[in-house]
Amino acid sequence: MTTVVNSTDNYSTEKLILVYYFDPSLANNSYTMFEDDGSTYGSIEKDKYELITFKRKHIDDNHTEYNLISIGKGYYGQPEIRSIQLELIGLPDDQGREFEINGVKLHKQQDISNNGYHYDDKNNMWIINFIWKGEEIVIKQNK
Repeated sequence: MTTVVNSTDNYSTEKLILVYYFDPSLANNSYTMFEDDGSTYGSIEKDKYELITFKRKHIDDNHTEYNLISIGKGYYGQPEIRSIQLELIGLPDDQGREFEINGVKLHKQQDISNNGYHYDDKNNMWIINFIWKGEEIVIKQNK
């Protein structure tokens, strides 16, 4: 999901909001988003696209992994860097919960303007913000 635009001419995935609805009955699941320049005819046949896959893997009651993977050769105008806001809706608030990305512990923040994470009491969701350069990302949730 991106911010609302009035025209696809203004559409960009430089800022992506990934919304995940937590369901404790599902141990593993995934979603794949297709992305191209919006104007190249036959972008799949010409390998001018990107597939962004988001996966969740339940490890045990205290650990979960989320993966963000980019596949494809890309397309003209594809953002080199994206600002990602991951919203984990319905994941219970737990004061001891921590997150890390590719082995680096994230810092708990008071708002959503910085890299890090926080719990939004009003909307019952965890929000994780980070910069993504297209590399494989492993987000580990502890507790």
